[in-house]
Amino acid sequence: MKKLTIAIGIIIAGVGLLVLLAFFPLSHTKYKLTVTVIDYTLVQSLDGNRHYLSVQLPDENIQLVSTDEGRICPVGSQATVEVIDSLFSSKQSYRLSQCSPHITKGEGL
Repeated sequence: MKKLTIAIGIIIAGVGLLVLLAFFPLSHTKYKLTVTVIDYTLVQSLDGNRHYLSVQLPDENIQLVSTDEGRICPVGSQATVEVIDSLFSSKQSYRLSQCSPHITKGEGL
């Protein structure tokens, strides 16, 4: 009976932890920035292709932002990136939100 009580307690704690993580994500969008796309990079690796945009932030710093094959912003265009904070690190990361004008796969750069 004691083992059953311990097992039920562990299950309830696990479900509680999952609910807590669902309501309090490990990262969140702090704000959005409008940036200028200065370069596009395609990296080929053993597990597939990776697409990156080099963007110039408003403070003149250059940041590499991961994107996908279907959302490639032309060089010189404006894009919106989300600045993301993590609970475990003080370092900010950037995620492409949208670009204008938008080029879809197959149209070229």
